Amino acid sequence: MNITIQGHHLDVGDALQTHISDKITAISEKYFNRAVNVSVTMEKETKSLYKSHISLTMGKDIQVQGTAKSHEVYAAFDDAAEKIAK
Repeated sequence: MNITIQGHHLDVGDALQTHISDKITAISEKYFNRAVNVSVTMEKETKSLYKSHISLTMGKDIQVQGTAKSHEVYAAFDDAAEKIAK
C-alpha cells in the first residue's frame, strides 16, 4: 500500500505523519483487503480551521473518499478517517 501525505499551507510533521499512517493502515487492514493507493491532504483553510481529504483506491475502479473540517488538525483527520471506515 502506497500512502502519500501532503500539506497545503501546513507543515505535516513527523508526529502527524505517523498518526495518519498508523490510522490508515489499521482502517485498510480492517475494512479494505486490497487498498493500493491512499492520498491524504491536510490543509489550513483559515487561521483556526483545518481540512482533511482522504482518497483511497482499491483495485482498478473503486475509490473511497472522505473529507472533514475541524479547528484541530488531528480531529480533522480523524473525522475524515471515520467517514472512510463507514
